Amino acid sequence: MPEDESAAQKDMAGGIMRWETVPCDLCGASEAEWLLNGIDWEFGLSAELHVVECSQCGLIYLNPRPAPSSIHLIYPSRYGFFQESTGIRRLLKAAYSKIAAPYPYLEGMRPGRILDVGCATGDRNYPYGENGSLRQLQRKGWDVSGSEPDERAAEIARSYGISIHTGRLSDIASFAERFDVVRFNHALEHSVSPTEDLAIAAALLRKDGRLIVSGPNIASAAFSLFRKYWSGLDLPRHFYHFTPATLHKYCENAGLRIVGEYHDGTAVDFVHSMKHVLQSSEVSGRNSTCGESECAGENGSAHLFSPLSRVCGYLAVRSLVRFFNRMKVSDSYTVVAVRGHAAMPTKASGRAENARVALPQASSGWE
Repeated sequence: MPEDESAAQKDMAGGIMRWETVPCDLCGASEAEWLLNGIDWEFGLSAELHVVECSQCGLIYLNPRPAPSSIHLIYPSRYGFFQESTGIRRLLKAAYSKIAAPYPYLEGMRPGRILDVGCATGDRNYPYGENGSLRQLQRKGWDVSGSEPDERAAEIARSYGISIHTGRLSDIASFAERFDVVRFNHALEHSVSPTEDLAIAAALLRKDGRLIVSGPNIASAAFSLFRKYWSGLDLPRHFYHFTPATLHKYCENAGLRIVGEYHDGTAVDFVHSMKHVLQSSEVSGRNSTCGESECAGENGSAHLFSPLSRVCGYLAVRSLVRFFNRMKVSDSYTVVAVRGHAAMPTKASGRAENARVALPQASSGWE
């Protein structure tokens, strides 16, 4: 759909933010009901944003949203996942990776070929730290590739010896090879068109390959509690907000069969939502971004966001997050799918399921 020239808006960095109105990506309907208004709690790069729910299929999405020519503006240079880990950040990440749970969704698989869509710098795998990252998998014998729209992040990944294709998956769909695993780890919600990306991903899978999609679950207890403050919204970078039902429908439309689904919410995400509440005008007198809060800003609340207070917060809510996971209302959700009627090897499926049971134990992180 062409950009809406009349909806141009200056962002805080001085660039021109342009917006577009889109139909539902899942069913094509244009009718949608308003769900909520939200803001960018991370960087404050846009005015109030509108989240809607499709009247036909129930898909929840941002509308209007940044037009293709403006997407780079919503990922500023200080966007954490695009930054190289240096100094204390590198030490913290390494320490966290030692205590974090192992990445469970490749358990039981022999090293093969993996494509990580939206891999950022390739050295982290939220929320598992380095565990399961392309850099770690490469050391374990995997043939790793990634796709990443941000050239800055892609260059960092290349410095680690990772093969990176710059651009969105739809821009670089001419892969000659096929993959044992295609992974969207907290990436599909950033997609311009999940329908298109999942169709391409399915075509890139080998006959017995698996697709792994992890992301925020808007049909969660945390969203019901926090609403516009929920960290899983991450407006305007998250274009789509999936429920298990809509993600199942996406996979079905792409000719994929789901063979495993897991509720794997983390304490770090829950605490991040709490942080948004504390940053809000209702509590502090003005809405402030995460960066402002960590620098104390005008409300002098830096102590609320110190590393020590975050650790205390993680420990305090860990049991609640585990309960939400057991009740299948977690704010993070993962599906594992295969092409058509292909079957996932029993041993691999069983080991992944066993590993998954321990996931709620590793519910905090530094990223």
